[in-house]
Amino acid sequence: MKNVISLFMPFLFVVALCACTGGRSDSAAGNSGNAEAAKSTDGHTAQNSLDWDGVYKNDTMTVELNSDLSFMKTTPAEIRKGYFMWDTEGNVIALDNGDGGYTLLKVEENRLTNGDLILVKQ
Repeated sequence: MKNVISLFMPFLFVVALCACTGGRSDSAAGNSGNAEAAKSTDGHTAQNSLDWDGVYKNDTMTVELNSDLSFMKTTPAEIRKGYFMWDTEGNVIALDNGDGGYTLLKVEENRLTNGDLILVKQ
């Protein structure tokens, strides 16, 4: 049971983060609030709209995403193979680090991002 709970912890974090930013008033959100509402109601997500499988690279890391939800992450220190999961919004993936932690990556057109980390599709 503990493994199941730890498996879903990253997604709970992402859902909580989305819930916090989604509660803005229309006056605080401006026009972007209306655009965000349109995006969330039209059913398009990175998971179902983008050609996300493939190889993504930067100077220090390579991540290969496969359509069967498997991945291979290569860094100078290690090669990690496993499976990834999509968040409930279908825009963020969680790569299992093998140590109980996860690497969360936002899937965008031809790139994966996580703060300062940007991986470009090859």
